[in-house]
Amino acid sequence: MLRKTVLFLALLPAISVCAQQAPSKTADTPAAAQAPSSADAEKLAKEVSDAYYHPEELAGIDCSVQMDWEPFMTALKIDLASDEGKKELAVLRGLKLHAHAMRGKPAELTFDWSAGSPFAKDQVEGGLKQTVAGFFQSYWGTFEMAELKASEVTKVEAHTDSTSTIYTGGDNSKLVIDVDSEGTPTRYKLSTPALNATIDLLFVPTEPPAPGDPRRISEAHIVQFLGESTIKVNMKMDYQPVDTFFVPRHVAFDIPGSLSMAFELSSCQVTKNSPAK
Repeated sequence: MLRKTVLFLALLPAISVCAQQAPSKTADTPAAAQAPSSADAEKLAKEVSDAYYHPEELAGIDCSVQMDWEPFMTALKIDLASDEGKKELAVLRGLKLHAHAMRGKPAELTFDWSAGSPFAKDQVEGGLKQTVAGFFQSYWGTFEMAELKASEVTKVEAHTDSTSTIYTGGDNSKLVIDVDSEGTPTRYKLSTPALNATIDLLFVPTEPPAPGDPRRISEAHIVQFLGESTIKVNMKMDYQPVDTFFVPRHVAFDIPGSLSMAFELSSCQVTKNSPAK
């Protein structure tokens, strides 16, 4: 049974969505698309940037990672009540995993199997690197996506329900952003020669609302089109306070028809950017 677990871990797709995202439906009845004025483009870019939580001062996160193995193994139809299932679960639970994730860099994972290692340790570690490091790649990607530059906006469609669609990029690489009536980005659609992808975003408001603490991303529903293949990934997360920031706490991935995996980040520390001079 452990071989089956290892196989699925090794086959987990790298969830690299740092340059794409997309949410719910596109608004109906657009007005004629037109190139925005410099002032309008600046206003749109600021609305998108201010729409959700992505503190620019946050440079890195260090956390212990506790995998939730039971749902994952249950999805693989492993009998956790059997002796073999119990042994397998005990081995995986013994893993001490630490993540060092700096913005703009691949996350570094440290594995401690001092309590006992599985027979195919390299494959297990490879799968976890794809899952956990892939999450941080996606997480930092939401920071990059919020940094919409006014100079990159080529045209805007205004809709009758006060939503709008923003177009950026050129002939070879295009990014289309749907925003709601408050300027919150709800869908990103990326088109390049190598990759097409959409990401639908859902948010949770802060309670109580406070200045400088806007809504936070709670879900991302991702569809990647790679040639003839389609990869769908649903991601959910909530947050915890660390220092002056809120960083992810519980993270859940669901690959429909394949598997689900969740983990918790704890004992976190943060690295701050140096103040701009």
